[in-house]
Amino acid sequence: MLTIAGLGLTSLVTAGRTDLELVETFRTIIVYGFAFGLIAAIPCTMVATRQLSDALWKRKPDQAPIHLLGSLIASAGLSAFVFVLLYFVLFPLPADLALAGVVSGILIALLWTAATFSSATHDYMAVALAFLVGTLCSLVGAVFMAFKYETASDTVWGYAFGLALSLTLLLVRIAATFPFETDRKSRPLASLVSGFRLFPLLALGGLLNALGIWVDKWIVWSSPYGERTAAGLPHSAIYDNAIFLAYLMIVPPLAIFVVHLETRFSRNFGRFTAIILQHGTLEDIEQAGIKTKRDTLGTLRKTILFQAAMCCALIILVPQFAEFLGLQQRQVPIIQIGLLGTIFHFILIASGSILLYLDLQQRYVGIQLLYLMTLGGFTTLSLLGDGQYLGMGYLVATVVSSSVAYLMLLDALDRIDYHFFMSAIFRNGKT
Repeated sequence: MLTIAGLGLTSLVTAGRTDLELVETFRTIIVYGFAFGLIAAIPCTMVATRQLSDALWKRKPDQAPIHLLGSLIASAGLSAFVFVLLYFVLFPLPADLALAGVVSGILIALLWTAATFSSATHDYMAVALAFLVGTLCSLVGAVFMAFKYETASDTVWGYAFGLALSLTLLLVRIAATFPFETDRKSRPLASLVSGFRLFPLLALGGLLNALGIWVDKWIVWSSPYGERTAAGLPHSAIYDNAIFLAYLMIVPPLAIFVVHLETRFSRNFGRFTAIILQHGTLEDIEQAGIKTKRDTLGTLRKTILFQAAMCCALIILVPQFAEFLGLQQRQVPIIQIGLLGTIFHFILIASGSILLYLDLQQRYVGIQLLYLMTLGGFTTLSLLGDGQYLGMGYLVATVVSSSVAYLMLLDALDRIDYHFFMSAIFRNGKT
């Protein structure tokens, strides 16, 4: 979300001083980088992060560099293939712009991997600081290069400098956390492949999640509401900008949720686990499960109410601030609908995260697949009008998917003891 904010500020600052075509091409290249970089990196990252978690659970932190290296190599290779195909074959760009797009896309894919690894060790402050510093440097670099050279390729290189800085800061932090040398006989890619065999659902769920973030944009880009940059890249300024601004409202509730997940929920679930491992009574186990459910749902509901209040206020205020934000009047209803959708999107993300925490991978894959299908289907239907329904596909898809995800979460928390024992059996390889 810091990235979206930085990208939006870059567009606002450069739009008044440089060629609008340059701004659109630059912005689209970066959007493509985050879209396809995430898709290329997330399956490998999800699997490698699970391997890291298992290694830490077994008190083998020396294995962390192997899992990180395997994920970085695979993410770099896959993203390089995707972006070369994208910028040299599907949408051929001038060589200088294509090269800048490929490098920035690879950096974004590696950044996702490094950030996820840091999050797996609960080092959220390092992730936030790295993204903040990198985003500010990307903003300054892009604006400087745009003013000095007035070419899209140089502007992308300026933005890539901040990405490289963020990646470097995260890798340095990870190296300090896991100061272990990698054995020359170690095979990082072979280790990652073995992780795919063990956790195929994690890879699939991550891929579906990434596709679900972007499928509505792709559909709108290919519709009459889409357009092409001077370099020939499809995008939709009317839809993308409004939805990206609405997405920012997911940040505050997610911050609250992450704090809860890593403090109160983790503490409650740890106490629940300890009672089981210490052969506690059935009554003690059930009481610990009830407390975990009560506290989790209580925090989730309070956070939803907090976000709903903010979104409702912004829905009312958006028409008054549309000109200040650089929005067209026809974008106002899109961002209002998007703001409403973020309330349910947060419920979807939070429910899915807890299901993953409980190791309910099949349910996680199910809700991601449901979101992908409903978002694609309802976005297509929203194009049937004259533009008045743009954004409704996102709203309806989040309502349907979050409702199913929340019901799955309720069932999981009701039977948390059952799911814990089944997960333990799976981990030990028993059937």
